[in-house]
Order: sequence, then C-alpha cells, then structure tokens
Amino acid sequence: MLVPSGGWLGETQRVHLQCPKAPHPPQTLFPPRLLVTLLRSATTAPPSATAALEARSQAYRDSLREEENRKLQKMKEEQHQKSELLELKRQQQEEERTKTQQAEHRRAHSAKALFQALRVGVNKAEKSQTMWKLQPGGKK
Repeated sequence: MLVPSGGWLGETQRVHLQCPKAPHPPQTLFPPRLLVTLLRSATTAPPSATAALEARSQAYRDSLREEENRKLQKMKEEQHQKSELLELKRQQQEEERTKTQQAEHRRAHSAKALFQALRVGVNKAEKSQTMWKLQPGGKK
C-alpha cells in the first residue's frame, strides 16, 4: 500500500498500512484540520493580551468617533454663528432701507411743502399785485 501524500502519518500507521494483519495502532496523531486549529490557537496571544489588544482597539475607535463628533459639533456651531451673522446683516440692511425710505419721504414732503408755500406766496403776490392794480392810482 501507498502512504498518502501530505506526510501526516506516523511510523506506526505506516507499518499498519504495510502489514494489514498487525494490530490496529492507537490514534496518536491528529488529522490535519485539527492540527491546524491547534497550531493557530497555540500561536494566538494569551487571553489577557488579546483582551488588552481588543480594549486598545475599542479605545482607538472610540477616540476616532469622539474626534468626528467634535468636528461635527464645531461645524454646527460655525454654521449657527454664520446664520446669526447673516440675520444681523439682513436686519441692518432692512433698517438702512427703512431709513432711506423715510429720508426720501421727508425730502419729498419738504419739497411738496416748499412748493405749496411758494405757490401760496406767488398767489398772494399775484393777488396783491392785482389788488394794487385795481386800486385807484395804481399802475395799469
């Protein structure tokens, strides 16, 4: 009989395969999958080191999350300040526009009042001139 490739059979198993009438040897070697699993578990860090590594990893992820939250909060505060400044600027522009309109209204009202006063003055002057002309001895 041939020994399977892979080389995981021990000497006693090879003898058994060559002499089928020999007593069956006890299982002393592990199958490859179990051996790989055992090797992997033997090469991993002890539980305390693994727990410490996981704790450090979790702390790092938490710090990244906190940093991201701080950045978002700062952006929100900056946006809030920006909106407050824009609102203040809008209010100032509205007040300036109102003042300008009031000044225009006062100027227009003053001009109208001046025009009316001049007209009244002209009317009075015309009336007095007409009256003066109508008086005896006035110019004709």
